[in-house]
Amino acid sequence: MQAYVNPGGINAACLTLIKMFQCPSDPTPPFVTAADGVAYPGNNYRGSQGTAFMCDLGDAPGLQSTLAPGLTPNGIFYYQSQVKIADITDGTSQTAMFSERLRGGGVYNPRTVMLLMPPTTTLDETYLACQSINPAFGIAMCYDGGVCWAMGEDCCTLYNHVSQPNTNNCGAKGFPGGMVNMAMDSPPSSMHTGGVNVALCDGSVRFVPDGISLLTWRALGTRNGGDVLGPDF
Repeated sequence: MQAYVNPGGINAACLTLIKMFQCPSDPTPPFVTAADGVAYPGNNYRGSQGTAFMCDLGDAPGLQSTLAPGLTPNGIFYYQSQVKIADITDGTSQTAMFSERLRGGGVYNPRTVMLLMPPTTTLDETYLACQSINPAFGIAMCYDGGVCWAMGEDCCTLYNHVSQPNTNNCGAKGFPGGMVNMAMDSPPSSMHTGGVNVALCDGSVRFVPDGISLLTWRALGTRNGGDVLGPDF
């Protein structure tokens, strides 16, 4: 999966509303006007990046972070990912593939806004930097999350397992180099009471409560960490 490329400003495909990409419980209008002034059809369903917290991290040369040089992709979807079933050594019933996130409506909403945080270099530093922000008073980086289903980024089609469901969503600013150094805390969120739906790699769907332990939630996100899921899953 890589970022959406729009040669010559041809938007016909990404301007097409695909209803199955939008959750019926999300009250956000089907089309939301993005920062470029175009009204795009949004997306609620997102692929799992695991616990790899840098935005454009990948396996290919040039897609490694210089801020977190030892960080490697461990989810199912990431920049130019080519993950196969055989690569999911933690087990397909123990690994998240997709979840959901509320779409932003173009205005400041603590539940949908992407908050601004400083650059970070570790998983736990990213977690603490984001989750220590009071969303009622935070600085917004993005009001229109999920605005375009064709954008292969944390903004629109991906999520990660840095923090538990229905917690703060943050992106870093002021980092050196490209977006492979942009730390993100992008948990799933929903209007469902007490949790979110998660599709596992075996094709099953589980409702995961907000109160799942951080250790279990992170283990669920990795495909090859040798993790054992806790009894709270």
